[in-house]
Amino acid sequence: MGRLDLVNVLRVLWVVAIVWYELAVFSYQVSKCPWPRVPRTDSQTYPTPETHVLLVADPQVLDHRSYPDRPPWLMWLSQWIVDFNMRKSWWATKQLHPDAIIFLGDMMDGGRYAMSDDEYESYLRRTKGIFSTSPSIPELYIPGNHDVGIGVSDEWSARARDRWLSHFGPLQQLVEIANHTFVMLDAPGLVEEERQRKISGLSFANWAAVNPNGSIAYAQYAADMARSRNQPTVLLTHIPLFRPRGTSCGPLREHGTIRDGSGYGYENTLDPLTSEWILKGIRPSVIFSGDDHDYCEVYHTLPPSDRANDLKQNTVKEISVKSFSIAMGIHRPGFQLLSLIPPSSPSSSSSGPTFVDAPCFLPYQISTYVFVYGPLAAFSILVLLFSHVYRVNISSARPSMPASQSQYLQTLSSSPLSYDAEQVRSSALRPSNSNNTLQILRNYDAPDDTGEADFMLPPPSPTPNITAKARRRNGYVSRIPTVFRFSLGGRKMVADLTSVRDLLGACGGRCGGARGQEFSRSGRRIGVVRGWLTDVWGVGWVAMGVFLLLAWWFS
Repeated sequence: MGRLDLVNVLRVLWVVAIVWYELAVFSYQVSKCPWPRVPRTDSQTYPTPETHVLLVADPQVLDHRSYPDRPPWLMWLSQWIVDFNMRKSWWATKQLHPDAIIFLGDMMDGGRYAMSDDEYESYLRRTKGIFSTSPSIPELYIPGNHDVGIGVSDEWSARARDRWLSHFGPLQQLVEIANHTFVMLDAPGLVEEERQRKISGLSFANWAAVNPNGSIAYAQYAADMARSRNQPTVLLTHIPLFRPRGTSCGPLREHGTIRDGSGYGYENTLDPLTSEWILKGIRPSVIFSGDDHDYCEVYHTLPPSDRANDLKQNTVKEISVKSFSIAMGIHRPGFQLLSLIPPSSPSSSSSGPTFVDAPCFLPYQISTYVFVYGPLAAFSILVLLFSHVYRVNISSARPSMPASQSQYLQTLSSSPLSYDAEQVRSSALRPSNSNNTLQILRNYDAPDDTGEADFMLPPPSPTPNITAKARRRNGYVSRIPTVFRFSLGGRKMVADLTSVRDLLGACGGRCGGARGQEFSRSGRRIGVVRGWLTDVWGVGWVAMGVFLLLAWWFS
């Protein structure tokens, strides 16, 4: 395989790898996540289509505040890679064609920070540009702690909640989808009000009366509405409900469990009393939360209720949806699929299943960079290096004329001996068994009358044109000593480094005969290192060009 053939093969290999791992693998992974089908009973055999709801949690689009310890260039690179990954993930996810999309909070990693309106608008355009959808698909949002903040800090913006209301919609709301009531709570607001309620010593009902516009009052209102509607209820909260420490999150979780705890601007779970009050009042059929970034499936025990149609349900499942971002400490991002059918009876207790959900996990992009591109880059570099060294060694092993024979042929015409030209022409030039060098078999005859030889040497082989600059450089390099004599233990030693110098192409193909000699497309001699780097660049720019082309297409 020629030098250019090898470069082209590596180029094709890189193009195939990049197109697959940067584009096709996302569609492939999503194609393995069909919408779950709701199992139907005999009373649900009517041809009612399923309604598909896509649940997305914690994109947390990065900004320059996300990693304060990183230098600006590294922060920019991190932001660019994460944005690019989410654009590809969202492009593949939209191929599922959901009927509605609900985001479970933490849209922007720095949405709660104090910033100018221009900066916030630019940040918002970037975020919504990543998650662009068809105007015909409804989009619903609940706030997260990174969107509106929790607690008091000089860094938080006093306008964070107003900005959310202006650009994402209500902080909390009730929505009906396929005859299911979706209760969307303001979890950060619940955390802050619960702290104040405890200090005041008021009950939930009394606190709701004192602060009728707060999150606790709205949760009470949602419970009353859910009771009156008598429909299956889906509870959506950014912060998960409380669970005892050590509660298993199921086999789909990557590491650890969700533990209660709080810190600067975050709360791992809602307060135990708040969680129990929500479960008792709203009595949801299923719960979806975010915030934790990793997948978690737990079952809560519902408190006793006086509602007759709740007697058959004593537990409720909560799913903490995986983050959609690769920057949230998990290997594989993901989202949740929810399929709904309207209840076949006004009473939710007498109907069969009306919903089913399933997770979908996206590719592990970091493994692609580490375990695919890294080894492939090392393989390409080494193959190109070995191919250049191999060609140089082959060229250096070609037959060459020994100096003694060259001197003999130069002085042959002045030799006092004469010989028969026919004998010389018929004499064989064959390889020597010892040193693979052509040896001349000479047959001498008595001199003829003229005393001159009847023999003409073949014309010398043409040599490539060498510029004056190359001659000067080669002249300087050829004077570099490569043979060193020294004594070691009383013995005289000789070290000949000519082959090393020639192999690296230090003489540009001049010193050392054919050693270190390769040619560029223009016919100029190049050394091994230069030729190797040229081919590495020849492969690299194609791979990088395809990568940047895909990034531009997704921008």
